[in-house]
Amino acid sequence: MSTPLNQRPNNVFLSHSSKDKVTFVDGLYQWLTTQAGLKVWYDDHLGSGPVSKNIGLAIDSCQAAVVVLSEGAVQSYWVETECSALQEEAANWGGDFRIATVRLGPVDPPGLLRSFKHIDVAQGALSAHAAALLMDSLFGGRDGAVGRSVYLSRGWRAAERPAAERICQALQAAGLRLVCDWTDQPTYDVGRVGDIMAGTGGLVAILPHRGEGETSRYIIREVNMAREAGYPTLIFAHRDVVIKPEWSLPNPVLFDDRIAGDTPDHVFTAFGNKIEEFTEQWAKPRGGEHIFLGHSLEESVEGDFQMAREMLGRITGLPVEIGGLVGGGSVQADIVRLIGDASLCVIDITNVAYENLPPKVNFALNSCIEAGIALGSGRTLYLTCREPRRSPPFMFRNKQVWFYKDNLELIGVLRQIAAKHRRMVL
Repeated sequence: MSTPLNQRPNNVFLSHSSKDKVTFVDGLYQWLTTQAGLKVWYDDHLGSGPVSKNIGLAIDSCQAAVVVLSEGAVQSYWVETECSALQEEAANWGGDFRIATVRLGPVDPPGLLRSFKHIDVAQGALSAHAAALLMDSLFGGRDGAVGRSVYLSRGWRAAERPAAERICQALQAAGLRLVCDWTDQPTYDVGRVGDIMAGTGGLVAILPHRGEGETSRYIIREVNMAREAGYPTLIFAHRDVVIKPEWSLPNPVLFDDRIAGDTPDHVFTAFGNKIEEFTEQWAKPRGGEHIFLGHSLEESVEGDFQMAREMLGRITGLPVEIGGLVGGGSVQADIVRLIGDASLCVIDITNVAYENLPPKVNFALNSCIEAGIALGSGRTLYLTCREPRRSPPFMFRNKQVWFYKDNLELIGVLRQIAAKHRRMVL
């Protein structure tokens, strides 16, 4: 049986032709591991026994895959075998196992990979733009879900999905934006879940039946977390779940598996009053619903900025607000508000305006002020800065500064920051 994605030790399976190792793939592996902070299966010994079995075991240890396409790759038996196995894995996981293709020149990919949107690499060198697109392809969420954000606590087992998805569609029809922890997280982290929950205005829980009246203890724990924090809650419970008195659930809405065959409209008709009551109780999130980017980051990464912004937003599941794009007559007040309402702030303190400053003061003044506002507001703050490495201003010396030498390395830094705040938006 296939290993669940969240229990796999590697983030990425790297498929390639041996002809491309020295010219490109070794460098890609180094960037993925040392700068983007990923665990990558790359040329491990397949061991003895049938090749197809050993490739299958290697893929089963990975959550996603990168295929490097080249003239050598499309002629390689090994790459063809790996691509077939990867496409079968993706089909088995319904798209949760992602495959990204990096193309070295105008080659015709094998099989179903022809239909992929390839990431083209010019002159055999990974650019910052291509790296951001690669990370987005592997780890980014969906585009543009809007509405009032609520934390969704539900089961993900195959038998539980049809009924849960009908309820989710009814919630979305009511204007709710459903946010949850990513299903591929290797461990359950109460702190991470609490941070995600703080960025929403309430909790919806769907209690599945798991035999003999039992349900998920993790969902019950999240309901208790929400209630203790004072968030409004809406609980759906399968009719066969035995509701225990110590759970203190507030009048759960009962459902059964028959709703899996209903339309979302019928489900909303059945549960609409409860959903509307819950929506009226929704409150502005305490932890913020966006990322604030310090405006000098836009200046520092030049033409790669938009791709970096999109990657950061899609991996975290949060919209990105930019200090440098604030306009109007109350710019300072608007920037202060954006920082104070942010879920997290990523502020680059690179000086790009003045040349030949001494190292001690070679930082962006406005960005340092923004970072100070973030500290004073109690916001989660990440500081980035272009090398050379040096001591930051005194007020930030207890903060890690993520130094980078170029835009490509910065994309890896932003990927690592985004991974700490990943959430899935349905």
